Amino acid sequence: MVGEANLVCSRYSTSLAKAQLEATSADKTTAAGRKQAATALERAATLLNQEAKALGKVRANSSKAEKFAQLVSGLKEVSANMSSEASALRGNDSTTAKTIDQKNTTLIATITTLASELQLTTCAS
Repeated sequence: MVGEANLVCSRYSTSLAKAQLEATSADKTTAAGRKQAATALERAATLLNQEAKALGKVRANSSKAEKFAQLVSGLKEVSANMSSEASALRGNDSTTAKTIDQKNTTLIATITTLASELQLTTCAS
């Protein structure tokens, strides 16, 4: 399970990191920056969704199944939140976008902890 899941995560890690960097480095005080951030967030959300679907096909052993399911669920939730944040940015609603970003920061920390506990080094980012 660990090897297979790490392979799945490594498939997405570089593209996902690039999209996240583009989203965070965009100047959200300008319309062009918000558009850039929203586009990058949508790309990251799509990648996370694909990663979650691929991880969902991995069979976890019974001792790790619950944590693994939480990891996959968390990835899906972060993906949905990224799409919502992108919509908020497109609508120039910076308050909502910041709230969603803060929520995702907490979720990502939880996912990273779960990935570490499951020894999924390429999923912990």
